[in-house]
Amino acid sequence: MSRWFSRERFIACLALIAVAAFFIASRGPRRGTTGAAADLVLNVAPAAVAKDPGPTLVAGGESDAGTSFIGADLLIDGPGDVRVYFDRHDNANFHFLDRKEDKVTLGLCEAGLEQIFSTGKVDAAASMRLARHGPNIALFQSGHLILCAFDERLLGGTAGFRMLSQGNDVTLKVEPREDVHFADDFMYSDARGAQWSVKQSADGGYFNVKSLKNPLLSANAFNYMGCGKENFSTVGQPWWDLYVYEASVRGPANGCIGLMFSYQDDRNYGLFKWTARKVENGAVTDPGKRELVRVHDGKPEILAQSSGGYGADQWYSAQLRVTYSRVSVAMDGHVLLEVADPNLACGSVGVWCDVPIPAAIIDPRAQEFSRNSLNDLMKAHAVFDDVRVNTLQGYEDDFVVPGPLAGGWLVGTGDWTVRAEKNTQPELTVAPTKGSTKALVGDRRWAQYEVEADVRSGGGSAGLIFLHRDESNYFQASIDKKSLKLTSVSDGNAVVVDTVPLLQAGKQVRLRAQVRHGHVRVTADDGVSVESFAGDTMLRGRAGFVATAGESDRAPAAFSRFRLSFLPEREPLVTTNAVFEDEQTMNDWTSPTSEWYPPRDPLLIKGRPVNLLWHRSQFPGDVELAIEPREAPEGKFEFALSVAKDGQGKNNGYVFHYEAGDITEGASRSCTAQLIRQGEVVAERVVVDDAKQFSVASMRRCGKYIVGLLNGRPVVSYRDENPLVGNKVAYYTQGLVVRTEATKIISDNFRNDLFSRAPVNWRTGGNAIAEVTNRWQCDPRWSFFSLKNDLRVDRRNKPAVQWAPAVLWSKYLYPGDVTVEFYVGNKMETERGQPYFYARDICVNIGSDGSDLTKGYTFMWGGFGNQRSVILRNGVEVARVTNGMGLIPKDMNYHRHWFSFKVEKQRGRLSFRVDRFFANDRSPDLVYEDTQPLTGDRIALWTYDHAIMISRVRISGDGGNMMEDVDWTPGALKTPLDDK
Repeated sequence: MSRWFSRERFIACLALIAVAAFFIASRGPRRGTTGAAADLVLNVAPAAVAKDPGPTLVAGGESDAGTSFIGADLLIDGPGDVRVYFDRHDNANFHFLDRKEDKVTLGLCEAGLEQIFSTGKVDAAASMRLARHGPNIALFQSGHLILCAFDERLLGGTAGFRMLSQGNDVTLKVEPREDVHFADDFMYSDARGAQWSVKQSADGGYFNVKSLKNPLLSANAFNYMGCGKENFSTVGQPWWDLYVYEASVRGPANGCIGLMFSYQDDRNYGLFKWTARKVENGAVTDPGKRELVRVHDGKPEILAQSSGGYGADQWYSAQLRVTYSRVSVAMDGHVLLEVADPNLACGSVGVWCDVPIPAAIIDPRAQEFSRNSLNDLMKAHAVFDDVRVNTLQGYEDDFVVPGPLAGGWLVGTGDWTVRAEKNTQPELTVAPTKGSTKALVGDRRWAQYEVEADVRSGGGSAGLIFLHRDESNYFQASIDKKSLKLTSVSDGNAVVVDTVPLLQAGKQVRLRAQVRHGHVRVTADDGVSVESFAGDTMLRGRAGFVATAGESDRAPAAFSRFRLSFLPEREPLVTTNAVFEDEQTMNDWTSPTSEWYPPRDPLLIKGRPVNLLWHRSQFPGDVELAIEPREAPEGKFEFALSVAKDGQGKNNGYVFHYEAGDITEGASRSCTAQLIRQGEVVAERVVVDDAKQFSVASMRRCGKYIVGLLNGRPVVSYRDENPLVGNKVAYYTQGLVVRTEATKIISDNFRNDLFSRAPVNWRTGGNAIAEVTNRWQCDPRWSFFSLKNDLRVDRRNKPAVQWAPAVLWSKYLYPGDVTVEFYVGNKMETERGQPYFYARDICVNIGSDGSDLTKGYTFMWGGFGNQRSVILRNGVEVARVTNGMGLIPKDMNYHRHWFSFKVEKQRGRLSFRVDRFFANDRSPDLVYEDTQPLTGDRIALWTYDHAIMISRVRISGDGGNMMEDVDWTPGALKTPLDDK
């Protein structure tokens, strides 16, 4: 018996046992469990190979002490048979790529045991690029993806190679790589764009940066504009892969705009093309189209296409994802086209246009003194802004390679097989003979992520497994023919923590599991969900699939379109525009202290006054409220954080109440944490920690769970099967100093638009010009976002409805309660007459339909030519300001003033406020109570034959997470002033 067989073979067997330990339960199911942790056997066998001698040449040195590479591209030239080593720790632990003639094999050697990830065919005479980017491994030839795998093991190490046969040698060059992080807001004076390479078209087209005058005093002064026949500009590197490319895009009425990706050179790249949609009086005369094109060796080929163009002169938020599985293009959050093509898996990015070169347009810097605008230029060019390219963190697999599941997946018992037949959706199938089996991918350290896939249960149950640390600790979400279940396995004890019936029982279901700071929620595509709150336990681990055999039906379970992405930390509410936060005239809307307001009457708790503050907006659904105490000057103190309040009476909403005992009690001092629901204590705990040691106190509402936290750790929680529906938040303190500006709110139901980026969240209507431009003609240096009707339109023989209204529709849908607030000022335009005698009709609509401003609730300040301020319901007046102070001021005392405009709907209560112009003895607002509230979901800011400046638009309420469909076309615009 050789020394290797007696020693190294023994080590290899130990490695096999160690890997299998992830899948083998140390004990069978305990009494009272579901059996989810049943015994499993790892479906892996050791390869019959001799001991690897290691590389003969090591990159960065002539011995084993070569340079260690964490992420790199290995460039391999020469036709010889070779083994390439990377992530090499020693001669028994490394990743490898073998090439023998035209066959390549990718695998892992761990403790001498070799595992094969993937195989493929190459051109033996052509150079290869082996990419080790994060946990992803891929082999490319001339930008073409040959094979790929995913493996978090052995990250980092030396690289080298060893020839496998006599004959031709190879050369190896290793180039370190980092994640892709590129951003460009085009905020520079270089007209061509310092980082971009412009391929100028033969007709003299161009791409240039255009800027307003005095850009440092502007909300957003720069854009990248292009024109010409099939003109483009690129940025980046040919090795970029696994990225998301985001940009704000806008096109003219007579053109075609595009985004380039996977760009290798001028003859090899991918292109998304989008033509304009033609609309007249609300009717589509030409729908336009979109195409995904592959240009290979200079020859274009349309890979995917569909009807539907862009709206002329409208901004869109584009997102293009490039992965090893597929390329997808989305606009405003809606996927338009997808395609799988190995020639489009890596490369730089670019912008593209096919737009006629416009006639001479005055450069913004050469405009007359009183004018500062880019509008004429934008209407004649393809316009791009806010470019971002970032590495995709996570993992995707479309299971396009037929055969046994490989590529880095850890596979349990059963026949896990990929079936990829022509003209059908590829899928992964398995038919467990008994018990359950799993397939896992990733790392045990993974946390804060979302995993989703299409699941068909087969004869038993099937679903997602996540947070898998080992076979005794994980979560499982599974479907059978009737229900969706969430199971928690902790220390081998499996418990079903939540279950709901499926609305589409027995069909393929898209499951999405999200894990965020202890809250686990799984949602099916029919809308039902299950959830749990796991507190501060170790919520980390791999993800993948699980399938359980049926008692009699052995039909296989099937899975497809697996995707795991990490969740970014959500930004807290308070943000300001740094350009304006020190300007006194704008202090009200740039100061974070303006977020909160005290009640009219002081509040007493136990006979002592408390500092009570309410937030000005609404926060439905999931929300977190956090305060940061600075000091506790009194020996005894308390605080209460409250969410889901309806503002009606006392003791409403959820309250996290914390009370510290008197400091004079010393070590016996007790601190009590409580959760209160509608005035009733539902959870309570005595906290033994020193009350002065916490730096942050917060309250979270996540799904059905309410949680009180100190220093980010849950101290008390409660599950409410009938969650409250209030939207307000508030807090009070007693004996505790808290800085209001340090108070944070985190919510997904809140939009805060400072117009410091392109206005992709908005769609214009009517005869609108919506742009960043100067407010004052006497001092045009300052520029903000503006909305006005175009005075240059020929009014002769045209009804006012065609030229007078200017509308800004929110693309986000808000079907329920909502708060809309913004700051507005009259724009100085002497073309309209003497400032500000032309001021009139500054309006907001909520609950409308997206095209008809006589639908829903209309709030008109200075309506009908500054004659009255009113609330309309479906075009009918239901409330009017009667104090004589409800009109827009026309005198120069308001030349620099920003008016605070706010409308709110809470159930049937509608309120309207502009500064304090509507205040009376009963209320600072104009109020209307509707016994039959309207149900529209569209919001609009608009004016009529006027020009206004708009800043810091804030919308919060039910909804706000979905944008209108890109192909939705509004009908002809109607306003309450059409027949006036």
